[in-house]
Amino acid sequence: MATRPKILVVSDGCFENAEAVVKAAVSGGDVAFEKIGGKLENVGIVGFEARRSPTGDALFETMIEAANFTSTSLSCEAEITLDGSIVDIAPFQLAPNERVRKFLKNESTLGGELAARLILPDEAANALLNDDTAQTFLPEFPTITVLIYGNYDRFMRSAFASQPNVEAREIADIPETLGTNELLVICGDAPETLPQGKIAFVNPTSGGDYFTVGEEIGETFAESEILDGPLTRFLNFRDVTLQGVHAIEFTANAKPTVWVKTPEAPLLFTCGDAASHVVLNFSCSEGVLPLRALFPILFANAIGVARGENSEGARPVASVSSAESNLASIVTDVNTNGYGDEIDAATQPRFWRAFALAALALALFEFYGYCRRFVD
Repeated sequence: MATRPKILVVSDGCFENAEAVVKAAVSGGDVAFEKIGGKLENVGIVGFEARRSPTGDALFETMIEAANFTSTSLSCEAEITLDGSIVDIAPFQLAPNERVRKFLKNESTLGGELAARLILPDEAANALLNDDTAQTFLPEFPTITVLIYGNYDRFMRSAFASQPNVEAREIADIPETLGTNELLVICGDAPETLPQGKIAFVNPTSGGDYFTVGEEIGETFAESEILDGPLTRFLNFRDVTLQGVHAIEFTANAKPTVWVKTPEAPLLFTCGDAASHVVLNFSCSEGVLPLRALFPILFANAIGVARGENSEGARPVASVSSAESNLASIVTDVNTNGYGDEIDAATQPRFWRAFALAALALALFEFYGYCRRFVD
């Protein structure tokens, strides 16, 4: 007589309702259960990620999550290192069977292996050692090189050099090519041939392929500005005296976006494919003190445009297939042939406003006359 086969189950029994499941399985006699080992207590890292800040600076954020798979509370620390150098230490207070997630903010232009390591007390139960560490990759934050050419002053160079992750240096000759992380700043006269890449013109007396420079207008005030653009973030040009302003005329392929202007000329604008040219149409060494106090912020915004930041200071997470500038989605390109008609409505008195005020004054005068007649 043949014997009936049996099923042998080998397990540590560390699953939900283990006793009831085993009892039901072996009750028929066809299943045999062999218990090996037992429940182990452990503490480990169950989540670890890092990302660069989208605000165009060297900040990065790290998420680390630790879990306590034991029956006792414990205190521990997580040591965060970047290529072997400690950047932060996060303390954890873990109750039994608790998970705790923390977000750490640090700053570094370096990239490399970002690692986390749990530092546990000697008495802590820790069955698994491989989950006490975790690794991820932090991309390097690029440093942009500002190449200053022409008739610059020390204040302007210092304002550029004071920016984080910026290396500023003077050059005697225009390079034939510009790297991805290079910004060419031309002060005064521009050569006839310009390299492809990001270029900033400061108080230009001659232009490139996108605009021509006319006669100097003299001292002027900004009368219209767009406050939420990448070049005008944190700035207010109202009541600021400007000198060295020149008449500007754009060519057909300029694709200009004007951010600050007067009736006679644009003061701050971008042009070219992907806003490759940033133009400051005024003198940086002349003018009132408030303008000079704005220069470090203005230059920081110009560098942000060179890095590809948007109006909120965020860098794009993916390349854009369109050749149009991301600035064009914020401000519609303006007709630059007649600046007097382009001034913001808030700065120009309207006829209907004067008529409404006159009508209101007349109504009040008639009401006053009526009250006087009624009293008499």
